[in-house]
Amino acid sequence: AATWASRGFYRMLTAMLFRAADPADRWRVLERFYRLDAGLIGRFYAGQSTIFDKARVLTGKPPVPIGRAIAAIRESRV
Repeated sequence: AATWASRGFYRMLTAMLFRAADPADRWRVLERFYRLDAGLIGRFYAGQSTIFDKARVLTGKPPVPIGRAIAAIRESRV
């Protein structure tokens, strides 16, 4: 149960990628992600993102429309 709770951020990002981004535009989301710092990406894949890493992933120009991202998050929590 603790592991499930600690991975909520990653599930939220997955929901935004697959529910908010159009299939033909998902590459833009990933392209933006892979331009981030290599250390951040490594911690992300290890499931050890810091609060600053999480903030960095979520800041900047959003690769998907904000309204669709929020709707995707809400849908995933139902």
